[in-house]
Amino acid sequence: CSLLASTLVGSVFRNSTEVFDTFFLYETYLKDISRISSDANKICFCDIQNRPNCDVSRKTITIYPGQEISIPLITVGQRNGAAMGTLKAVEIAQEHQINEVLKSWQPACSNYNHTIIIDTSIGDYNSTTIYLSTDETPSNIIIEIDMLDCPPGFMLSDSGNCICSHELTNTFADTLCDLDNQLISTQGGVWMGYNVNQTCITAYSSCPFDYCTLSEVTFDITEPDKQCAFNRSGLLCGECAKGLSLLLGSNQCGECTNDYISLLIPFSLDGIALVAFLILLNLTVSIGTINGLIFFANIVKLNEAVYFPNGPVIIISQFISWLNFDLGIQTCFYKGMDSYVKVWLQFAFPFYIWLIIVVMIILAKYTKFYKVIGNNAVPVLATLVLLSYIKLIRTVTLALHPIPIECGGSFSNTVWL
Repeated sequence: CSLLASTLVGSVFRNSTEVFDTFFLYETYLKDISRISSDANKICFCDIQNRPNCDVSRKTITIYPGQEISIPLITVGQRNGAAMGTLKAVEIAQEHQINEVLKSWQPACSNYNHTIIIDTSIGDYNSTTIYLSTDETPSNIIIEIDMLDCPPGFMLSDSGNCICSHELTNTFADTLCDLDNQLISTQGGVWMGYNVNQTCITAYSSCPFDYCTLSEVTFDITEPDKQCAFNRSGLLCGECAKGLSLLLGSNQCGECTNDYISLLIPFSLDGIALVAFLILLNLTVSIGTINGLIFFANIVKLNEAVYFPNGPVIIISQFISWLNFDLGIQTCFYKGMDSYVKVWLQFAFPFYIWLIIVVMIILAKYTKFYKVIGNNAVPVLATLVLLSYIKLIRTVTLALHPIPIECGGSFSNTVWL
């Protein structure tokens, strides 16, 4: 009898796992997460269905310093059943232990979150390793962290994480940097960009009028065109987007064709009509009211960005522009026109008007044409010069006043806007 009992007990113990599994229907629990388990004795990763995956013991993650890793883990016991336990995480870099965390873990898949930073006290390094285990067992999970250099627009801080570059915060103190999405947020009216060839940052606090958007903008610093307004692009938004042309009468860009060159005909006739109008009505600077009106228009045009910060005001802006020999309306001229050509065109109409009146003066001297224009030729010429001199001064200033662009604190190149 005793021999039989001993045989039965031995059989039960030898096949305990089989009896345990059969009695508790263990395999049915594996369809979810088994709560039938011993004390926790190891850590397992979780799959996308939040079930233990104990076949994987090592993972490699690539991130930037300052980013957070989030990994679903679970503490398990015998037969990989979920068990309440204590998670132990030890981070080691350069053979130095950076930190150690003990955390109570529920018998379910939960995210292990940890922000990776570089411990500058032990030197510069680009990788670190996290060893995971329960508090009383050797580590069975290894997470290898490869750290990248901070992306463009970011720099490594003394705290060991990637933050906004000084070039950006010095330009606008409230600049925000989103490391996870590698995006920069700043106010309107400034321009920031990354020079891929020279691997440096260009930041300019005063974007030219009508070039940059005035509203807050979020963008990738390697693709800075999102800061530009009116279909502009490039360094300081100084050119038109690909396939577009600069419009006369504004700094905006649009789709144009060469058909607009025919505008030379009405422009030419307008010049003759303007001179005839001034002569016939005797509207010259000798009349005080006209002199004051022209002076007012010149001042407003020079400070257009101050008086009209949100763009032109219909009728008023057009009237001011006409008194300064500007179109006051937007129109194409030809396909592919850029800022360089537009600057030269600014000289064309004033010189054309001057040429007309000079020719009239010469004709009046050597022919009987003086009977038509009378004594108004010289006052009209003076009026035309007064009307156009602000436009010419602005154009000459733009042409002869380049803007030096610094990249990364050193001189990079010069642009004309």
